[in-house]
Amino acid sequence: MKSAALSLAGELHVQLGPVVKAMMLSNIKDDSVKSQLEKKFDSCPYDASVSATLPAKKCLFEGDADNKDRDVGGATSALGMDLPKTDLLSELPTDIIDQLVRKEWRKKSIMSVSFILIT
Repeated sequence: MKSAALSLAGELHVQLGPVVKAMMLSNIKDDSVKSQLEKKFDSCPYDASVSATLPAKKCLFEGDADNKDRDVGGATSALGMDLPKTDLLSELPTDIIDQLVRKEWRKKSIMSVSFILIT
């Protein structure tokens, strides 16, 4: 397993706790990957105080931070670009995760996700 993925899994466990651990370990069939994850979870214990504190918000908007004219909750992003609102989950096939896992379907699945993102 790649170190970046393990680091992400560890950080998710620190912030979200045993629910993430149970979810991740229940979906993995490969014993070596499962043992790597278990070691990472053991080295990154759950910290309830982390999930209780709110992280500092960052804004990418270049300009007046007090500008009330921009559409914060709408389709205009912090960079001033119009972004479409689409429910991507409703557009994806229901078995997309299974397809991404199987090598023979991976390229087709990635292409279908890319097509949905483009259109």
